[in-house]
Amino acid sequence: MVALVAMMALAASAQQRMNREQMQQMMAERTEKQAERLAKDFDLKGEQKEQFVTLYKEYSAAVSNRDNWERRPQNAQTNSKNMTDEEATAKFEEQMQQQEKQIEQMQQRLQATRDYYVKMKELLTPQQLYKVFAPQQRQGQGQGQRGGQGFGGQRPGGFGGGQRPMGGHDSGFGGDF
Repeated sequence: MVALVAMMALAASAQQRMNREQMQQMMAERTEKQAERLAKDFDLKGEQKEQFVTLYKEYSAAVSNRDNWERRPQNAQTNSKNMTDEEATAKFEEQMQQQEKQIEQMQQRLQATRDYYVKMKELLTPQQLYKVFAPQQRQGQGQGQRGGQGFGGQRPGGFGGGQRPMGGHDSGFGGDF
């Protein structure tokens, strides 16, 4: 019985790994297509196109870097009246640590954006840079709502938009360099 449970756990783990690898491959392909699409929109040719596509893919990897993200467990709402002082203190300290990690990740992504902005500035016009880095209004959204995030408007969110890299995921940057 124990061997059966162990085999099932190993199979589930392998499937999760495979799904993660498939997801990474899918995201890499999506990034490649988006880079090619932008290069075409920008009418980039030859070496300039190659440099842009390479930088774009590097930038995408730097700001999404999913391996460093920790998923927060979805805890059920806890009634603070039922907590001991120690439990309430521990919960609060845990929340502060999570927020500190999120801020650190946002700072890292902001620095990556600044770095790649400088690199791409050598290849692109200011209007093209804006299209790559600044948030774009997505179709169907009103003025007061969040637009897409960088990468030609393909990414929803902003600083408060959550942990969503590439392909509908947030880079954490609202175009402030």
